[in-house]
Amino acid sequence: MKIHFSLAILAGLLLASTRAADAPLEGTSWTVQAVPTVETSNKGAKRFDDVLTFSGGKLSSKELQRFEIGPVAYTATGTTDFLNWETAPVLQAKGKAQWDGVVKEQDITGNLKWVTKSGEVRYYFINGKKR
Repeated sequence: MKIHFSLAILAGLLLASTRAADAPLEGTSWTVQAVPTVETSNKGAKRFDDVLTFSGGKLSSKELQRFEIGPVAYTATGTTDFLNWETAPVLQAKGKAQWDGVVKEQDITGNLKWVTKSGEVRYYFINGKKR
């Protein structure tokens, strides 16, 4: 009985710590630049400015919404001073985006994998500041 109770408490603490790590990103927006990798740039992709918003447990991209790519669930781990965050992998799903990165204080850096509706895979580096 003690073991089950202890496991329940531990599970609750782990869930709370995951939610606490997500919380510093909730309700925040970031102005970023997305710079294509050399390979992606060689295919004609250009740098673009974007606004990333973390809200309701999802990450949305103002620029990618123009291409009908909606918000995607994210997770974050770390502290309020240094967070790692990521979205679910998209593999080769057309019209989808996958993100990952780091937030350190007022700065955000990371990566974007964007599979266009035509199936072209584009890779970008992102960096920016909290709005």
